[in-house]
Amino acid sequence: MRKKEIKEHSSFQSRHRPLFPTKPLEMSKPPPVRYVVVNGLRYVVPYMSCQTYSVKGDHDGKAITQVLGETFRLQRGTQDIEESKRHWQGEVNGKRIALKRRKTHKEDTGPFTADFEEVLEEELAVKEQDKIRMNKHVHERVVTGSTPTLIEDTGDFVIINKPAGIPCVDSQGGFNNIIDISIHELRPHLRPGLSLKLHPVHRLDAPVSGVLILARGGKHVRSAMNDLRERLAKKWYLVQVEGSFPDTTKSLVYCDYKIGWDSKLNKAICYNDPDSVKETDAVKSAKTSFKKIKDLDNGTSLLIASPETGHRHQIRVHLSSLGYPIIGDVLYGSKPLTCDSAPVDLYRDSSEQELRQVLKETFQDWCPKCHWVQKVLDGDNILPVPQLEPEIHLHALRYIIPSVGICATSSLPHWAAAHASSSKDILSHWEGSG
Repeated sequence: MRKKEIKEHSSFQSRHRPLFPTKPLEMSKPPPVRYVVVNGLRYVVPYMSCQTYSVKGDHDGKAITQVLGETFRLQRGTQDIEESKRHWQGEVNGKRIALKRRKTHKEDTGPFTADFEEVLEEELAVKEQDKIRMNKHVHERVVTGSTPTLIEDTGDFVIINKPAGIPCVDSQGGFNNIIDISIHELRPHLRPGLSLKLHPVHRLDAPVSGVLILARGGKHVRSAMNDLRERLAKKWYLVQVEGSFPDTTKSLVYCDYKIGWDSKLNKAICYNDPDSVKETDAVKSAKTSFKKIKDLDNGTSLLIASPETGHRHQIRVHLSSLGYPIIGDVLYGSKPLTCDSAPVDLYRDSSEQELRQVLKETFQDWCPKCHWVQKVLDGDNILPVPQLEPEIHLHALRYIIPSVGICATSSLPHWAAAHASSSKDILSHWEGSG
């Protein structure tokens, strides 16, 4: 994308809503998404939006700047609390914060005051369930510039080959996720006249590639998810692991370690003795089958993994617990990649200075992220430049969901292309396994 194209796609000032609308508003509708791909990375052009936050019980009675400072720190939580508070004091003084009070007594007119009101005092105390609205200049996460490819559009389902490095959904409601990117990139190849509201039937972790099934309409999601929940669906993943995996010529290797989730570390936990831990809401039974394809010359092994259950990070944590972490999966004990898949610095501008042009067109003087990006582009930042999370060598190769007639197979990932001729070649190793 060249400078004049960026300018055409970056005119946001006339599109965002007034700072404090006359009618209640939970989330303003952002302008149409604009992407720019620079040096292999995909950026969303910054835009204006409103975010609403409901005050939690442990913040009852605290100053609004204290609440915002503790809840919304910059640099993913590493910012000093006093520095964060000063930022939100500036937001209050800049008239970009509004509050809707929770009524103390239930009335016929509803539980809340009529509308958001502009916050004028930095030390204004808030109460539990009060709603705070923040006018924000959104800089979304950066993802890989790789484009998803269409496997099939059945009418009810859009099946794609997801690149590694793109999340399935964005917890903040942004656009740099696989669904929005797929609609943007694949729209000319989709069936005309059908809905573009797509819903994931299942999810793949951001660093994982392969088959991803998106449904048109909730009823199709429910049908497909029922097969997944009842273990009627079949799934095969291609994996490259560290070390020489045990021979599976006579029988598969099974792992049935129960799985929990550590929310502080944001990773799965394996319980190596299944009988020592009872199944609860926090600890789930899990089973994954493995078939070895071959040992590779670099001291790694190529496998097929078939999870019977579908828990978050299941294949990753099971292989790690068996002593064979997935290549590149640092979270579960693998060594960092040192090849082309290694982490790359974000905000590396092109020779045409495309990122500088984007920043110039959308710069907001009150936005700290705008100033931070400016420092990064100038080489004058005081914080380490963030890096794109590298891919791991885990790829969803085939999904079969009987009730909706889906049998989808993806092409081989780049890291496996030298070790097999096709996906069919890989899957032939599984046939006849017991």
